[in-house]
Amino acid sequence: MQCNELYYTQGCIDNTNSVSDYNNDQHVDSCGESGVNFANQQESLATPADAGYDIEDINMQNNRLKPNGLLAKLALPCQTDPNYAYDSCYSFYANGCYNTCQFVQFGDIEDFMNNEKRKEKSRDAARSRRSRETEIFTDLATALPLSQEQVSQLDKASIMRLAIAYLRVRDMVNLVPQISALDVKKSEIDDTAFLKALEGFLVVISTEGDFVYLSDNVSEYLGISQIDLMGQNVFEYSHPCDHDEIKEILSSKVQDEADAPKSFFLRLKCTLTSKGRSVNLKSASYKVIHLNGHIVRSSVKKEDSDEKNILQSCLVAVGKPIPHPSNIEDPLPRQTFITKHSLDMKFTHAEDKILEEVLGYTADDLTEKSVYEYHHAMDSDSIGSAYKCLFSKGQTETNRYRFLAKNGGYVWVVTQATLIYDKMQKPQSVVCVNYVIR
Repeated sequence: MQCNELYYTQGCIDNTNSVSDYNNDQHVDSCGESGVNFANQQESLATPADAGYDIEDINMQNNRLKPNGLLAKLALPCQTDPNYAYDSCYSFYANGCYNTCQFVQFGDIEDFMNNEKRKEKSRDAARSRRSRETEIFTDLATALPLSQEQVSQLDKASIMRLAIAYLRVRDMVNLVPQISALDVKKSEIDDTAFLKALEGFLVVISTEGDFVYLSDNVSEYLGISQIDLMGQNVFEYSHPCDHDEIKEILSSKVQDEADAPKSFFLRLKCTLTSKGRSVNLKSASYKVIHLNGHIVRSSVKKEDSDEKNILQSCLVAVGKPIPHPSNIEDPLPRQTFITKHSLDMKFTHAEDKILEEVLGYTADDLTEKSVYEYHHAMDSDSIGSAYKCLFSKGQTETNRYRFLAKNGGYVWVVTQATLIYDKMQKPQSVVCVNYVIR
């Protein structure tokens, strides 16, 4: 039996020998086996020639051989030779060896065609779903309070993250106590002046540790933009050794503890180098940020709230970096002096002029003396906690404390201390910038 005869008997002609009008480009198993049904009926079915049909007329009518068809392009023998024999589908000579047609695995052309139709419907449905999804995300991105340039750089995950973050900002605004309106026109309010007055950036963190909001000047201190941080988790951008401290602060359950001011030091990832260059986030170092703020809570209890996911409490704080002594410009501000210490906090160097003018000491008076000998006894806990933070995180800033003057009495001082490392990254000394408060 020839392959062109087989084409009509293996599923393209039914039991009444009627000719089907399948398109040959979809007919990938014209040289394949029709399966068990064809094997059982092979002897009983009459070929088109036996039934009195003209094979050439049928070929002309159904256009089985298509020189430009897909299968012809694959150079299958059944599509290039009208007299090709069915038996050769399992053993045709090509490329120097006998081969088996790759399409004989399909036992029934109808099953194959139905499968192809299902695949096409599935592809159409997926294409329609992706199109609808793109439209939704485009509308959502347009609703964000961002510039068109910023929106164009967002992917779908970022759009969802920012949309959720701004919804939580709305909840956060409702948590902030109402203040009396000032007689200032809105046009006269300068947001940039407000941020400059902070000498840092504003940050709002939820109890779960998510960045609910950050002011847009955060990039000046961390090198990471506002839209890259909003909606992210603080634990992904902070030092692992600070995670327990963050959890303890955010989970203040006692009301008195929650109302108390929060002041702590947090190491956050920073992509800015000491020379002002920007590096990749994977190469970022950690920068010590001093956070001062409060836990703000909702007056409505969670069980009384209609919405389960509404923001109930958050930490509102101002983050200020501690400047490195090498970045402080000369001359120093008035009432400011620098001291150097060994790792046991003994004085090794002090500036004579300001120190003698304000406190009455010379450098020789303080050399080899411990810094713990010159503060008020009631400030011991505060000083000890600050310097403990210094040796664990690399930088610290003390609260106001009383520094003993040479001629008696005390002077209020705030100290910013930085741990200095050698080339082997081992602690070498401590440099303190001391600000005298009148």
